[in-house]
Order: sequence, then C-alpha cells, then structure tokens
Amino acid sequence: MFEEGGDGWGQWRVLPRLVGSAVSVPVVMGFVALGAVVLVIRSMREVVRETLLLVPGRRQLPRLPAEYDAHELEHRTDSAA
Repeated sequence: MFEEGGDGWGQWRVLPRLVGSAVSVPVVMGFVALGAVVLVIRSMREVVRETLLLVPGRRQLPRLPAEYDAHELEHRTDSAA
C-alpha cells in the first residue's frame, strides 16, 4: 500500500478530481441542451413566419393607388409635400 505523499492516489487527491468531473458533466450537458433549445426555437420561429405569410389577411402585399380611400390620399399628399 502507498503512504500519503507517495506516488499513489490518496483519498484526498482523488476527491477534487471526482468533484470536478461530477460538476463538469451537468455543465456540459446544460450547454448542449441550451444549444438544442435555441436551434429548435429558431426553427419554429421560421416555420411560424412562413406559415403566417400564407394566410391571406397577414400578407404584406403592396396596394395600388386606386385602392386608397380619399382620407389616405389626402394624408399621403400632405406628408409628401
């Protein structure tokens, strides 16, 4: 058996390595999980954005000048001058 301070691993020399390993595993797994959540949220946001563009009431289509009412035309000419 090795004595304390020899070439072997004493009880107190193993403990910091075990604690460091036990702490690092959840930290790394947390970062991996956070990255996965960010990717899923970004993908879902893009899917929702594309889906909403398909809904006729949500489309951003330009209007023709004939589609403006009189109040909008007055306001547009006042602000342009």
